[in-house]
Amino acid sequence: MMKILKLSALALPIVATMTLAAPSAYAAFDFSTIPTGTIGADTGVDTGITLNSNSSATIQFHLNNGTYDGSDDSLIGVYNATGQTIYQIGLSGSNIFGFDGDGLATYVGTSYGPTGYEGPNTSFTVTDFNDGFVNFTGGLANGSAVYFSLEENISAANFQITTIGNVPEPATIALMGMGMVGLGAARRRRQASRTAA
Repeated sequence: MMKILKLSALALPIVATMTLAAPSAYAAFDFSTIPTGTIGADTGVDTGITLNSNSSATIQFHLNNGTYDGSDDSLIGVYNATGQTIYQIGLSGSNIFGFDGDGLATYVGTSYGPTGYEGPNTSFTVTDFNDGFVNFTGGLANGSAVYFSLEENISAANFQITTIGNVPEPATIALMGMGMVGLGAARRRRQASRTAA
């Protein structure tokens, strides 16, 4: 099953929100090419998310054997076809961040992060059991893919992408901060000169 989502830009250029859209002409990425190896009952990702250049996301469900642990955990793949580096995506779904200790690390013998659900070059910022962000360490470059695991058997009924973020580089943030300090200092000088006059 495939679900196409359309993004609409917010006032901030680093975040976008999702709304449903008509299917696009974008071809879905072949997630069987992500070298996950065998993880529990899975030999590849079960849910694939392709981030498209037209500000849409294509989600493919049930690509593999279902849950890799045989009951309630899903292996997720993300492919970036946006034409730019993506630093995080927001996800929402019923208990998908309610990690109970049997993430992909349990099956591969290597932990990529503190929860055991992270894949290579991924981390999580969890808001609550239903909402959170997947962060891509160093950014997910255009044409690149990653994988990670989430709690629950992911389906169209209980899963959605809430945001896609292009976080500015640290140097850009530092320059913006210095500019704000400069504006504050100029305003303070102006107020001081008015008070003295």
